[in-house]
Amino acid sequence: MTRFTHLPWERQPRKGGGFKNRETSEVMEPIRELCRRLHLRCERNATGMAKGVKSPDAWLRLHTRGTWDLTVYYPEAGCVVMVECKMPGEGLEPDQAEWGKIYRACGLEMIVATSVHEFAAELEYIRRRREQERIDDLHGIKRGESCVPQPEAVRTL
Repeated sequence: MTRFTHLPWERQPRKGGGFKNRETSEVMEPIRELCRRLHLRCERNATGMAKGVKSPDAWLRLHTRGTWDLTVYYPEAGCVVMVECKMPGEGLEPDQAEWGKIYRACGLEMIVATSVHEFAAELEYIRRRREQERIDDLHGIKRGESCVPQPEAVRTL
């Protein structure tokens, strides 16, 4: 019996002998499967340390603490979506909230998902919103507005 046996995020043994928590099995893995079915590139951002492959005593540093769980590349919407998987009722940790501010400042889309259904709905919302933004940009160009800023002297001619 381990110290994780009675906690709500109890770690479950995997087929290969490792352990995973409920957040991974109930939220993250279904989201990754949906991304595969939608032909979206989805990368897991594991944090912490991992043993090296070539040398048994070598350790590799993975992503820093607070990095969100998944990076989903969404070409149809023309964006990158950062996904944090949470069990229902849980909120972001301070490190994750800090990374969220960085992602937002870099112009990335973000989803905090508690289920695969919530993720799918948010992904569709992002696609529609960004499509509408592209349409609005095109209408602005058709009305005679230029994408390239013009010097004042050229505009007045």
